[in-house]
Amino acid sequence: MSYDENDAAMDAFYDEMREQLYPEIINDFTSERLQSYFLSYPEAAKPAYLALEEFLRLRDAGFFSAAFLFAVIAAEVAVKTALLKPIVHGLIHNLHTSTLITDLVVRNGLDRIENLLFESLNSVANIDLNSFCRPTSDQKLWSEIKDLQKKRDHLVHRAQMPSSTEAEIAISVASAVLETVFPIVIKAIDLHLHERGRICNDSLCKLEGEYSPEWIEELRSRRNSNA
Repeated sequence: MSYDENDAAMDAFYDEMREQLYPEIINDFTSERLQSYFLSYPEAAKPAYLALEEFLRLRDAGFFSAAFLFAVIAAEVAVKTALLKPIVHGLIHNLHTSTLITDLVVRNGLDRIENLLFESLNSVANIDLNSFCRPTSDQKLWSEIKDLQKKRDHLVHRAQMPSSTEAEIAISVASAVLETVFPIVIKAIDLHLHERGRICNDSLCKLEGEYSPEWIEELRSRRNSNA
């Protein structure tokens, strides 16, 4: 694939972000901006959770290569749409501009923007993807994600079939992003998760399991009527 003017323009954009904007971006970035994004898009992570569910169906049916693909999709989409995209969106004040830049960043891969992702997550949620590992792995989670992307490309372009073990590793990596990293971020900005990663800020949800659903709904009705 040839290197064209669009590639050059994107390289220039990333270089400018790294050299001139990163320090200002990290200092200016706040959890309130991230929270605002997630409240506007409470199902941002849903596609990744759906991919995770599809993995389970395919694995249980014995289709390990297809299951592997969906596990990698789940991990990649989780990083891009549930972590990276909200961060980039929160850095740009103009909605139209932020959406355009976010889409460009997401479409052009993770490597050139990973420092921004790492530093933002560390600042907001005190989680360091430079060193974060799954409990059952000595390899850094970020390195595992990159390895999975390479194996996914080998499967798609060279028909190099992954083993059932590799499929299980892929689902463990995706689960680590969706069930560990993502919830830590959401909790750090005073939100919480429901089914399939739906994001919520309703404080009455904390009462679920302690009081009846009817009573909780009554409390919600009273609160809303007094708003």
